[in-house]
Amino acid sequence: MNKLYNETKDKLEELINNYDVEVRKDQIVRSLYARIDMLEGDIEKYKLRIKELESNMRNLMNDFLEYLRGSKYVLIRYSEGLDLNSVVQIHNSILVMSIGELMNVGIDKLISIGINSVVLIDVTEKSMLRPIWKRGLRVIPIGMIYNGSLSEVLFIDRSIINNAIESLGREFLSALDEDQLRKMINEYRRLRSGMLE
Repeated sequence: MNKLYNETKDKLEELINNYDVEVRKDQIVRSLYARIDMLEGDIEKYKLRIKELESNMRNLMNDFLEYLRGSKYVLIRYSEGLDLNSVVQIHNSILVMSIGELMNVGIDKLISIGINSVVLIDVTEKSMLRPIWKRGLRVIPIGMIYNGSLSEVLFIDRSIINNAIESLGREFLSALDEDQLRKMINEYRRLRSGMLE
């Protein structure tokens, strides 16, 4: 009886040990499958990111070809070390800057080196732009031509920029200048009062 009991006990322990080994194997296999699923998910994310980058690269190349054909402007983001003279040398280029950067560089300096158009990234009120236009610098708020995120270099259709410049030009340059009108009225009054005496 003892012998049978001991054999049964040994067999039971062996079964329990084998069961533990099987359970552990099963857990290891399940964790490996879970890890494989995570890695496959990561691979899919990377594949999507690569497709996105390839698409961006194709778009950039198409934009660059359109720029070379003359149907796009290249917008160059101003930075502290940017050589403004080199910007002037780039055909169909427009500087992109903030109003603070514009004031720091100076309107007269930009005009003197040959920059005649600037896109402003932080101005929404057109009334702020009129005095700058009067000084000879065509400034365009970014919202009139582009709504996406900015990068160092951006290509925009010429027609969009030209339409914005034309629209602002009509609005600012063809409107009566109140100061000039006041000066003309005062000059007229002065001349008239001199004639009456």
